[in-house]
Order: sequence, then structure tokens, then C-alpha cells
Amino acid sequence: GGSSRAINGPYDRMRNGSGALYVFTRGGGTWTQQAYLKASNAEAGDSLGVIVSISDDGNTIASGSLDEDCMATGINPTEPCDNDRMSDTSVGAAYVFVRSGSTWTQQAFIKSSNSGKEDWFGSRLQISGDGNTLAVSAQLEDSAAQGINGRQDDDSAQEAGAVYLFTRTGSTWTQKAYVKGSNNEAFDEFGSS
Repeated sequence: GGSSRAINGPYDRMRNGSGALYVFTRGGGTWTQQAYLKASNAEAGDSLGVIVSISDDGNTIASGSLDEDCMATGINPTEPCDNDRMSDTSVGAAYVFVRSGSTWTQQAFIKSSNSGKEDWFGSRLQISGDGNTLAVSAQLEDSAAQGINGRQDDDSAQEAGAVYLFTRTGSTWTQKAYVKGSNNEAFDEFGSS
């Protein structure tokens, strides 16, 4: 739980539980650490790294932070999301990191389109082999919608769950779909796997 909010920042114990990703590369039979990845808005207890997915070429990594607490929505939201130290909403977030040569940067901070308390967005995720499609679940999301791109603002199906699909063109991420089971009900936890 280092306090850094930068790639390859210092190791310390000032933001316990914020989470981090460690990138290792292999040359021959020798493994070396290439990067220490932290979220740009890391807070104590965010749990970055609870799930990780990497593209086939190793140049794009997506990771979930299911206990991230900001209520913003969308991709790279303009609403400040670095002052949530006193809240414990477990809304969740996903982060995308990219590598050019041996340099890693954070490309995207992704929130669901309908952020809700204790949704756990980012509890499960998977990036495609080419790194341009990302599926992120919020297994405790509460919408009663059914099917694809249904109504997101009816929270009458507690912990029904949802999956969000994102695509990347160049370096720009866009949400393409909001997916629910066709027979969605409360406590289904759709997106648990």
C-alpha cells in the first residue's frame, strides 16, 4: 500500500490497501521488475490489483479496484476522484495501463455509466488479446434492466449484477454496451465470472 500515485513511485506504507501492480519481464531465464503501477487517484483501501488482465503482446494491462470510492461515471471523468479518503462506498473502478518500450503510463480510469454504492465495478474483468476490448463486471450492481443497454436507473434488483463492454480506438476508450441477463433478478450477481 504505497502512497504514490505515479508509475514507479516510492514504496512506503502510507496508503495501506490502496493496491498496486508489479510488472516483470523475462530475458532468457532471468526475471526482472520493469514497473510498479499505481492508480493516479490511489486511496487507502481501494484494492487495485484484485483482478488483472493483460493483452497478448503484453503492452496493455487492465486492473480492477473494486473498493475505489468515487461516485463519478464514465471514462476519465472530470469530477475529482482523489479526495474520497473518508468515504467507504466500494463503487469500484477499472484502470488501463499501456507500455511503450519499457515505459508504462495510465491510459484510462474507467467508471461504470451508473456508479452505485457497493456495486464492486471492476471485481472481474477481461481484456481481449489485441487489448482493444474490455469487459468489466459490477457483480453487485442493482439495476432491474434485462438484456442489452436497458434502463440503468431502476435499482430495484439488489445485487443483480451487470457487465460493461468498452472498446479502444487509438488511445480512446468508449463504453459500447451495458449487459444484463435476459432473466435478470435480484441477487443473481451477474458478472461474477
